[in-house]
Amino acid sequence: MQKLPWDEWKPLKGHRFAWGCCPTSAKTPPIRARSTPGAVVRILAVLGDRADLNLDPDYQALQQLSKTGLADVQLLDAPTPEQFFDALRDQQPQVLVFAGHGYPGTRTRSGQIGLNFQNNISVENFSHALEGAVQQGLQLAIFNCCHSVDLAEALHRSHLPAAIVMRASVPDLVAQHFLKDFLTYYAQSRSLPLSLYEACRSLQRFSAEFPRADWLPLVFHHPLVDLPTWPDRAHAETDFQSWIEPVGPSAARPGSDRALRQDPIQQFSQEPGQEISQKSSQELDQESNQKLDQESNQALSPENNQQISSKISLKISPKSLQLGVQALLATGITIGLGGMIQTPEFWVYDAMVQQRPLELQDQRILLVTIDENDVAYQDRQGWQRIPTADGGLNSVAPEALAKLQERLATLKPSVIGVDIYYPWPLASAWQKRLWSNPRVVGLCKLADPTEDTSEIPAPVGLKRDRVTFSDQANDSERVVRRQLLAMAAPKSSQTCRTTYGLSGLVVDEYLKQRGVAILAVGNRWQYGSVTIPQITAGAGGYGWFDDQGNQLLLAPRRADWVRLPLREVLQSTDRIPWTGQPNPIVLIGNIQASSEDRWKLPGGQEIPGLEIQAHGISQLISAVLDNRPLLQAIAWPQKALWILLWAVLGAGLLAVWQARSPQPRWYDRLWVWAFGSLMVGAIGMISFFWVAWWLPVVSPMVAIGLVLLPLPGRKGRSQFSRWLGLVRRLPRRLLKSS
Repeated sequence: MQKLPWDEWKPLKGHRFAWGCCPTSAKTPPIRARSTPGAVVRILAVLGDRADLNLDPDYQALQQLSKTGLADVQLLDAPTPEQFFDALRDQQPQVLVFAGHGYPGTRTRSGQIGLNFQNNISVENFSHALEGAVQQGLQLAIFNCCHSVDLAEALHRSHLPAAIVMRASVPDLVAQHFLKDFLTYYAQSRSLPLSLYEACRSLQRFSAEFPRADWLPLVFHHPLVDLPTWPDRAHAETDFQSWIEPVGPSAARPGSDRALRQDPIQQFSQEPGQEISQKSSQELDQESNQKLDQESNQALSPENNQQISSKISLKISPKSLQLGVQALLATGITIGLGGMIQTPEFWVYDAMVQQRPLELQDQRILLVTIDENDVAYQDRQGWQRIPTADGGLNSVAPEALAKLQERLATLKPSVIGVDIYYPWPLASAWQKRLWSNPRVVGLCKLADPTEDTSEIPAPVGLKRDRVTFSDQANDSERVVRRQLLAMAAPKSSQTCRTTYGLSGLVVDEYLKQRGVAILAVGNRWQYGSVTIPQITAGAGGYGWFDDQGNQLLLAPRRADWVRLPLREVLQSTDRIPWTGQPNPIVLIGNIQASSEDRWKLPGGQEIPGLEIQAHGISQLISAVLDNRPLLQAIAWPQKALWILLWAVLGAGLLAVWQARSPQPRWYDRLWVWAFGSLMVGAIGMISFFWVAWWLPVVSPMVAIGLVLLPLPGRKGRSQFSRWLGLVRRLPRRLLKSS
């Protein structure tokens, strides 16, 4: 399982970094480190047996880290086991790097590493020293040697948080470049999976000589601890240009091409045996018709009349007709109960959303957050915040907002989205430049008669085509499962006449700057070759809801966001510490716990509205630029056919069961329902995780259950008929008595 090329699996091709890490199977508890990491990372570098190997490039890469002040490197060259144990115990390393020979393991022991020409040791031989090093702060081990994947489980049993190993034999040239490239990216404060991904991409330059060299490295990590990161610090680009080789851009990952599957029902309908049976029945019908024509003028006896009538009559079983009617009724009742079934459908949907693959941070989006500490910082600076209509104070003062724009200018952001209502004018001329900036997007509030809320005008000086709304299409209990991109402004609106949502306008501006064509195809939007699917009432597991505007299912990104508090940005005197992609999207918003702008993701996690906007923006941009699949849901006509299909299947299974046992018992029906429900759940999960389609799961289960409900017996039906006759005769009796 660990040696398979998971990055070639079709479900993972749509997720750029989904194959970066591999959790271990054991459940050993983590060890809390006694020492805390400092600004400089402590690295213990072990150069093992050099036979037929050139370890000088590994040594130079490690020494360069030490020279640039990025790490404190302690080097051991061909050490004895005693020297290796003492260094693990005394040096208190945070990163262990081994370069040399590695040997595969067996069924009884793990793999081995060659410390020197004479000594080969396995993890079991230094497990106590390794556990002590983990207690002193060891977070990551890099075994840049052959077959080091056989060390992973033994390393995990020693409570090591993370280890980078090789799946098979690794060429010397590949090992040299991988270590140098990985340390370069990792020392730039990038996350460990992203550093591994970039280092593996750089190995594609050796694909002609060593095919699939980028498949060899793999990260093993403890499932109960976070992946270690390099201490955050601002590094100059000159620290790396002198010793990293330029790596050309690798080929873009292909999109997820999903082949259509052949319908198994269609295969069965084309079996030779079935064709023969159909042909023979037609011949019988022709023969019977000929016989009727010949004997039509003859006097037939009652016996002959009975034989002929039995031949030409349609042989439809009453039980089959009854089961067909039950399937139709079950489908109609299930659709009619859509609002009641919607809640359990949400439970299943939320559970599947939470099981989507983990992802890395979107390096295109930066969140500038405002919390209670940022508000207190503004008050200490003497900046006057503006009173609001409800008697409170706005979360950001005009001086802070203007200075924030000045600091953000160093990043050259593509779009600045201000997720704060700010209808007041800015005083000075340099403050007014904020709303006149063509890359700034602001908010106004639409009036909602159902909630008795009034409009809030757009910021003074902001052009109309830069004004958006931040309304959310939330379900019950403020859970956001849909993203509202645009909708028509109410006719009664006076000061807020926008049709764009904040996320929709930000995505448009960002993609336009990258040359992506934006078209309107009917009532849908198209970014380049990606058409945005629209969800309507009754789609998927939904009942009927207000589907006005352009809405799609929200697929939250399973990763945290890059955040910077407002006070840190305002206090910075130099360039803002941003290591993501150039020209990012900057979103500014309030995340105070007392704010009313708080929502829930599927699963119940409560987050501020600023993060909801970030999820929506990241979803669309990743779909267009990274081939990340968008969630879709079948419309209600297809949903009705889907439910009917399973109701008919349940009726068919019951008919087969009745052929074996004329009176199925209650647990027989329960087994049929359990089998049908298991098939529904399996197909629903496969559709969700493979092709990103949301199929209802609970509704077909209910339809199958309704079909399998036993009808009342003859005595019960006769009693029901008597009561029905009394009800029908009741009006007559009342009229006679009157």
